[in-house]
Amino acid sequence: MINKVLKGKLYGVGTGPGEPSLITIKALNAIKESDIVLIPAKSADKCYAYKIVSEILPEIAEKELVAMPFPMTKDEDKLEAFYREMYEKIKHYLENAKNIVFLTIGDPGIYSTYMYLDRKVKEAGGNTEIISGVPSFCAAAARLGIPLGEREEQIHVIPGSYSVEETKQLDGTRIYMKSGKKLEELKEMLVREMKVRALEIYCVSNCGLESEEVGKGIDSIKPELGYLTIVIVKTGSTHIDNDSRYFENRACAYYPCHKGIEHINCMFCYCPFYTLEKCPGNPKFIDKNGKKIKSCIDCSFPHRKENYDKIMERLKGRK
Repeated sequence: MINKVLKGKLYGVGTGPGEPSLITIKALNAIKESDIVLIPAKSADKCYAYKIVSEILPEIAEKELVAMPFPMTKDEDKLEAFYREMYEKIKHYLENAKNIVFLTIGDPGIYSTYMYLDRKVKEAGGNTEIISGVPSFCAAAARLGIPLGEREEQIHVIPGSYSVEETKQLDGTRIYMKSGKKLEELKEMLVREMKVRALEIYCVSNCGLESEEVGKGIDSIKPELGYLTIVIVKTGSTHIDNDSRYFENRACAYYPCHKGIEHINCMFCYCPFYTLEKCPGNPKFIDKNGKKIKSCIDCSFPHRKENYDKIMERLKGRK
C-alpha cells in the first residue's frame, strides 16, 4: 500500500485564555486562510476556543467545522483509539490538500491534545505549525498584577489531573491549571500546608470572560468554580530551618502522619526505638494470637524537633 502525500498543512492555534482581544494576529490570519476548523468538542457551542474566536471573527461560522469530542476518561486504550481516529480523519483532509486549524484554549504546547496530532502528521511527512497563544496562567498573573517568578524563584505548572499531594514540597510559585474537579482537595491540602509555612494564594476563574472571578486567600478557592480555574500559590520562607536536625517531608503521601503536632520532624520516620520494650515514647502493647505487638500509632516522640538530641544521646548509649 502506497502512502499518499499529505499536501495540506495542520496548524495548532492557541486562542488564549478567554479574552478575545488577546488572540494574536497570526492566529486570526491562520483561521481566515484555513479550509477546515477542527473543534475538540461535541459542537461549536460547547467549545471554549471556538466561542473566543467567534467574538472577534464571526465569519468563522462559515468555515467547515469538524467536531471531535475528547473522551472524558483516563483509560489509555480508549484514549489511544480516539487519537488514532482523529489522526485518520485529519490525514484524509491533508491528503486532499486541505489546510486545517486545530483550536485550543491557551497555548497548544501546554497540556493540549493537539501535540499528539502534530507528532503523527510529522511522522507521516506532513507539514505542521504551532501558533502560540497567551497561556491562561500568564493572563491570570497579569490580571492579579503579580509576577510569576522573580530572581531565582522557581515556577511549577501543575495540570488538574496531577496528584496535588505530591506538590507540597515544591518551593517558589506553584500554578494549578484546570483545577475545577480538584479544588476541594487542593484547598484542604493548602489549609494543612499553611500550618507549616506562609503561603500567598490567588484564584482566577474564567479569566477574561464575563463570568470572571478573581480572589486572594484560601477562601477564594471555592469548590463550585469551573474547569477554567487557575490557582497560584507562592510559598513564603519556612518557619523552621531544615538543618541537620530537622527535615519535614510535606510531599509524603502519609503527611501528616500524626495529629496535634504543628511541625513534624520526618528525620526519624522509622522509629529507632521500635525494637525496645522500654523507650522514651508512649507506645501501646497489644496481645494478638498469643504475641505481644508494639503499637506506636499514638506516639509522636521521634517526630518532635525538640527531641532530636534526646534520641541521639539514647542511641549513643546503646550497645
